[in-house]
Amino acid sequence: MMKDKIKESIRAKKSHGWDLNLYRNKEKGYFGGVCAGLADHFDVDTWVVRLFTFGGFISRQLCSDCLYRAVVVFGCSTKWRERVRI
Repeated sequence: MMKDKIKESIRAKKSHGWDLNLYRNKEKGYFGGVCAGLADHFDVDTWVVRLFTFGGFISRQLCSDCLYRAVVVFGCSTKWRERVRI
């Protein structure tokens, strides 16, 4: 009985954006409406949120590539570098 009340409470909060005015805007959104919902919440254009999201993915990939190359080049012993010939 108590579990049912808790589940209903969670469903109600989830359907109202967890009382934070966060929701997915499926009318203006392309992939699930998450960026459009965030744009509505922060009162900015949708393309701004999409640009920051895309930029975040690109910069994350570039940073991880640079870090990987730095570890391979500077973090390896000289014996290993001679064998691999970097």
